[in-house]
Amino acid sequence: SLANSESHREALGVALDKARHCQHETNIELTVKKSWHAATHLEFEKLCSENRTL
Repeated sequence: SLANSESHREALGVALDKARHCQHETNIELTVKKSWHAATHLEFEKLCSENRTL
């Protein structure tokens, strides 16, 4: 039963590592999207400003 408990713990460790990796990948993706959104928003603000001067 001790060996079974050990393999169970190992499987949980592997699953946790995989979940952490997925979370890290998602965080990177969200950071990129956030930067892109900010840049797009800035461009939009610039265009609105130019529009008001026309």
